Amino acid sequence: MGYQDGQDYTGFDVDVARYIAGKLGYSEDQIEFVESPSANRENMLSNGQVDMILATYSISDSRKKSVDFAGPYYVAGQDLLVRADETSITGPDSLNGKNLCSVTGSTSAKKIQDTYAKNVNLVKQNSYSDCVVALNGGVVDAVTTDDIILAGLAATKANKGKLKLVGKTFTTEKYGVGLPKGTDKCEAINKAINEMVEDGTWENLVKKHTDGTGYSYNTEKNPPKAFGVLRLGTEERKTMSFFDQLGALFAKYDVLGAFWVNIQLTFWAAIGSFVLGTILALMRISPVPSLRWAGTIYVHLFRNTPLTILMTLALLGVWTQFQLSFSTDFETNFFVYAVIVLSIYHASFVCEAIRSGVNTVPTGQAEAARAIGLGFMDTARMIIFPQALRGSITPLGNTLIALAKNTTVASVASVAEASGMMKSMIEFDANMVLAIFLIFALGFVAIVVPLGILTTWSSRKLAVKR
Repeated sequence: MGYQDGQDYTGFDVDVARYIAGKLGYSEDQIEFVESPSANRENMLSNGQVDMILATYSISDSRKKSVDFAGPYYVAGQDLLVRADETSITGPDSLNGKNLCSVTGSTSAKKIQDTYAKNVNLVKQNSYSDCVVALNGGVVDAVTTDDIILAGLAATKANKGKLKLVGKTFTTEKYGVGLPKGTDKCEAINKAINEMVEDGTWENLVKKHTDGTGYSYNTEKNPPKAFGVLRLGTEERKTMSFFDQLGALFAKYDVLGAFWVNIQLTFWAAIGSFVLGTILALMRISPVPSLRWAGTIYVHLFRNTPLTILMTLALLGVWTQFQLSFSTDFETNFFVYAVIVLSIYHASFVCEAIRSGVNTVPTGQAEAARAIGLGFMDTARMIIFPQALRGSITPLGNTLIALAKNTTVASVASVAEASGMMKSMIEFDANMVLAIFLIFALGFVAIVVPLGILTTWSSRKLAVKR
């Protein structure tokens, strides 16, 4: 539980790290805080990028294959964060029909759906801060993760008094200090943690960072007692062969299902962007000045806006503020949103690809069409566009390839596609990171290469011979 506020770092984890570093003989100006995304923690420790990690880092057997742990320094439990006036949510079993938010890559929300409330609607966001925005906006009814993280979110100035914890934990998560494999610092860090508890600092830090939230820690599990070096034995650390890792990942995760979502997104967004892009191309070559200006503004606006921002705007702006839904099923609703945003964004590139094809058509043909009495639309439909499309196959194909790869941004809109699954796999199977990378690299190669071959063949087959 740590936050960066400008150049300053605050939070329970941050203060615990300062205390431990002080006990190890380091002064405040010798401490350098570095952000450690959950998917990168094991690699950061093994590569020597950081000396230790305190970031609500749960001790697990899978992680102990890659790193050592000291601690624990806190024992958390999964809980629910709700609005302060919420009375109908009393625990995980009261979430049927409710909208529950967690972050992409986390299994917290799925655990509730599988065990306590099968009819809960799951919403995924990139961060818990985004989940809290959705909670305050009334889009979701609850946020779930470990209780101390939720308490920290509720204790921030922006949320104080607005949110509360339900206060019924239903899992156990031991937070440890992540250390490089084979370290000799575990005993010294464990001693520091135990001293922190004994001198009252631990209690004061918990109160400091949860004040005003109504949170109280589980007294049966906290304060914790730090002990020993938490690492796997030699036999337990034996790694699987590379091919065994691949087999284990395919058995544990629905990889093909995730890629199928990317393929569907590509298909529907390709249709949507082509239709909208063709209309925009007509507007940009129209004899009507207002249509030309409108088309130009659209192309420059959406072509130069990052796709991630558009996807976030659709979810937290349109869906949150205007409650616009396309389906009562959450997964379908977010899928449609992703298709619409991908179509809107790539339509600007399709427009310019078609317009480049229009420029290859001799101006004499349009003049001849006008000479025999054809209007703008008839000229465009029967003479200009058929040739323009043949001349723009290559740029259109390149746009389609970019679209296929850009479908990974749909994870921002809570769509369960390949990149979202990759985050989950790295989070929970970090010791297989090379196998994970290979799976998703080859997966996208398998999608993109046929599109490239089709583009090359089509451009040669249908090229306009002049």
